[in-house]
Amino acid sequence: MSISRCCLRTIELAAKRVLMQTWYNEKNARTYSDRDFLHLMKAVIETTHLLLRPWQEEDLDQLVRLLARPEVARYIRLDGQTFTREESAEVHARVLRSWNEQRLGPWAVIDKTTGSWIGKLGLMYQEDWPGPDKFEVDYELDPAFWGRGLATEGTQAALRYGFVNRSLPRIIGATVPENVASRRVMEKCGLTYQGELRFRNARIVWYALDASTWWTLAHEQR
Repeated sequence: MSISRCCLRTIELAAKRVLMQTWYNEKNARTYSDRDFLHLMKAVIETTHLLLRPWQEEDLDQLVRLLARPEVARYIRLDGQTFTREESAEVHARVLRSWNEQRLGPWAVIDKTTGSWIGKLGLMYQEDWPGPDKFEVDYELDPAFWGRGLATEGTQAALRYGFVNRSLPRIIGATVPENVASRRVMEKCGLTYQGELRFRNARIVWYALDASTWWTLAHEQR
């Protein structure tokens, strides 16, 4: 049974209104064309415990609170200091730019049980990465939700989106050598160790997963 264009349009607009009410206030929603809004709607991901939705302007305050946590900032900044609001706003702007320019970036993470905003997670475009593959797995979650496997669950969904929906050839991951928890997440998600290098004045370890390996692993897990 075919669906007319009129019916499809009605369905799209209804879905748009629901999404606006849930995640976008009216002022922010007006900044998107119908085409852009529907693209963002298609980028919403649901996992067992999480909802991942594209980043938006109103996520700034939540990000400021997250990056003000010492345990979160510990492995992000070289000096280990927490982020000021201005510094968090710079991170926020980079995430929005990734979505605006690449149509892909970190998602805002919503806990399905409580409806709480609990962090950012996804694929961040790193323009200055010294290699051809620029999308990096990126995750910072509220410490209250650590130890539940949520970073792994969300990153697996982000990788699937990157390889299936965006046909990325390879996705990387990077962290400081001491960040054992982050390295474990990458390894659980299939990324393999590539070595050490200097990046943004820091010594980091980096990992990678190519599309062909991901498809093989996905097939084996069926």
